[in-house]
Amino acid sequence: MAEQDFYTVIELAERLDCSVSGINLKLKNEPDFPKPIPTAKRAVRKWRKRDIDIYLGVHVEPAISLEALPPQLIRALSIVVQEAVQKGLNDVMNAPRHD
Repeated sequence: MAEQDFYTVIELAERLDCSVSGINLKLKNEPDFPKPIPTAKRAVRKWRKRDIDIYLGVHVEPAISLEALPPQLIRALSIVVQEAVQKGLNDVMNAPRHD
C-alpha cells in the first residue's frame, strides 16, 4: 500500500473534525472504531483510509472483484446472499405492527 492510503493521527483528527485526544477517546470508548495498523515506529500511528471510510459509512470499492473468484464460489455466495435477503424480508413482513 502506498503512503497516501493511510492517515496519520493528525490527518485522521482533521478528517473526523476532532482533536488527537478525541481520536484517543474513540479508540478507548468505541469498540467499532478502527484500530491503527502496526508500524515499524511504535510512536507513529496510522490508519487505513479504507477502514475509516467503512467506519464513516462512505462507499468503498470492493477489495476483490467477483470476476477474480471461481464460478462455484460466486454461485455459493449468490445463494447465501439471496437466502439472507429473503430471511430479512420475511422478518420484516412477520414483525408485529405498531399502529
